[in-house]
Amino acid sequence: MITTTIQELKDLFYDYVFSVVPSRDINYIMRGDYPKTNKPSVFISYVLTPNGNADHIYDMDNDTETVVRNQTMTFTVDVVGGDFESDTQALMQLLWHSNTWETVYAKGGFGGTTGPTDLTAVEQGNIRGRYQFTCSFHCKFTNTLSVATFDSLQAKICEVDHVGDDDCIDIDTRNLPRCP
Repeated sequence: MITTTIQELKDLFYDYVFSVVPSRDINYIMRGDYPKTNKPSVFISYVLTPNGNADHIYDMDNDTETVVRNQTMTFTVDVVGGDFESDTQALMQLLWHSNTWETVYAKGGFGGTTGPTDLTAVEQGNIRGRYQFTCSFHCKFTNTLSVATFDSLQAKICEVDHVGDDDCIDIDTRNLPRCP
């Protein structure tokens, strides 16, 4: 599995859902925050679970640090309204299609799927059908940031109860030789 970013995997998963049910309103949501809508919809939420330690790669020439972390990213997919049963079935069947293996699974190794679970009884307001399933991926996420570095340091260190400059030490590294 190659490294990816959270946004890249979210975009690939969205594209996967859109390719199966393009007529539905598809939205990423916070877990459990389901907007009220009368349109047949797909709501997607996700959670990250760390697996192991993070690796830090420093590039001193470009003053960057890259953090690489193995994590499991689990998407929860809710298919609401309309022909929710057959749309859920189509979404779950495409998980095994070769195109999905070449796109989504190339960035995140397939971990497994659950469901579908019929949650029609928990819908409030208008009675409408709702199926939910989860899909997990084992990922190697990267995040590259600029590293703040200092070329020199100017400081004065004094004792807590100092009265004058006699109990202080001046530090100035501006004219010291650079480390190799």
